[in-house]
Amino acid sequence: MARLQILWPLATSAVEIRGRVIDVSAFLWGVATGAHQTEGNNLASDWWAIEHEPRSFVKEPSGDAVDSFHRWREDMDLAAGAGFTDYRFGVEWSRVEPVEGFFSRAQSTTTAAWSRVRAPADCGPL
Repeated sequence: MARLQILWPLATSAVEIRGRVIDVSAFLWGVATGAHQTEGNNLASDWWAIEHEPRSFVKEPSGDAVDSFHRWREDMDLAAGAGFTDYRFGVEWSRVEPVEGFFSRAQSTTTAAWSRVRAPADCGPL
């Protein structure tokens, strides 16, 4: 929480850090998520299996998580509404290849759609 208080509102010109003034006008302020921790309900994931073992060290299974797999557009809107310019998200590979050697056509199509969500055109690789 303290980190958010330091950065909020997002600096747009210069900030002083450890006695040095740093121009942040060109910074790309962003947020990031981790696939398994936010997607939810990925039964093919190794982590899902570990979470549900009888003697698992995982204290709380991810379950539905925050369902970013289906709500990623809302997540991006929330980040943009908070003033962030960049959103980094991951795709749990086990959604694309749920069984070794089998690639899900439906998930591959979804992943291909996500890869087109980028602006400006020169933003670099996803």
